[in-house]
Amino acid sequence: LRDLQTLYWISKYVYKISNKNDLIKYNIFTRNDLEIFFKAEDFLWTIRCALHIFAKRANEILSFDLQVPIAISLGFKKESGLLAVEKFMQKYFFHAKNVGELTRILLSKMEAIHVKQKPSLVSKIKTAIAYNNLKLDKGFKLSNGRVDIDDSIDFLKKPLNLIKLFQNGLKSRRLIHPNSLHLISKNIHLVDDKFIESPESSKIFIDVLLNYGDPERALRRMNEVGFLGKFIPEFQRIVGMMQFNMYHKYTVDEHTIQCIKILSQIEQGQLKEDLPLVSKILHKGVNRKVLYIALLLHDIGKGTPENHSILGAKISNDVTIRLRFEKQEVELTSWLIKHHLLMSDIAQKRDLSEEKTILDFANIVKSTTRLRLLTVLTVCDI
Repeated sequence: LRDLQTLYWISKYVYKISNKNDLIKYNIFTRNDLEIFFKAEDFLWTIRCALHIFAKRANEILSFDLQVPIAISLGFKKESGLLAVEKFMQKYFFHAKNVGELTRILLSKMEAIHVKQKPSLVSKIKTAIAYNNLKLDKGFKLSNGRVDIDDSIDFLKKPLNLIKLFQNGLKSRRLIHPNSLHLISKNIHLVDDKFIESPESSKIFIDVLLNYGDPERALRRMNEVGFLGKFIPEFQRIVGMMQFNMYHKYTVDEHTIQCIKILSQIEQGQLKEDLPLVSKILHKGVNRKVLYIALLLHDIGKGTPENHSILGAKISNDVTIRLRFEKQEVELTSWLIKHHLLMSDIAQKRDLSEEKTILDFANIVKSTTRLRLLTVLTVCDI
């Protein structure tokens, strides 16, 4: 709520507007942006009023104990494997994400106003040198040090450019300009069946995951603008999904992106002291493509009555075939997802001094290839 209020206050000061509808007149927001603003504001004010009523005092913290009664009072019901409170919180995170998007839009407008219109000769030379060293793909440029789109009309003529934006962001090690991110969120319909099944888009997505050392940044931006859930439709259901228990700190999509971040950090040798075993495993080499996609999809089956590991393994078959995995890679990814809780369950719930425990585990795992991958996946998940 404070973010939305701040957006409005800044706009009142800069543009001297008298009501929120003027945000369209001054080309700050589109009609659709303003509708998102009003819906988020309505929902967040409703929660805030409910917090005051249930707490019987001024209270702005949506704490664990208040989430259940507020969800019930707002009419949320349990369905499709999700509790009423989980459905309520998923809607909360949806609106919170939209507020973040609106903030990015306004900040980029403010930046455009306050940036120097006529940079110095030295600044121009520095920009030219930086641009030449970046080797951005055709159609991309630098704006205020960020990767931006050269011409939006030409850009949208080739939908593949949508995923290339994230690739160029990682290749150049630069942030992506908010205007470009907003353009993608407004034109997310371009990520259609043809785009999803395209060999080129699959190749670029795998490239983004494996080859630039910071896949978390790209995945986070993809998720914020709705690209990740469109490109992998099976992922959309877990966006903003929370699990109402004491064991899960993050929403399912955020947890997944955190897992990818940990894997990347281990690969780069940043966690050698904390995680020596998996650091050694990765140094010796594993199938990185299988490992990254298995981590990306390991919780994709959550939020249904079915066992999420078994369902996730089935879903992963469809996704990996679409991403042009070889048959053995499809099977290995599916196996890892189906058994991604095996190692932690046995370690925490079974007697490891019993020979049968070890034999049972070995009979399921069957190979050192699986064992190495499962070990890394388990550590990243925990």
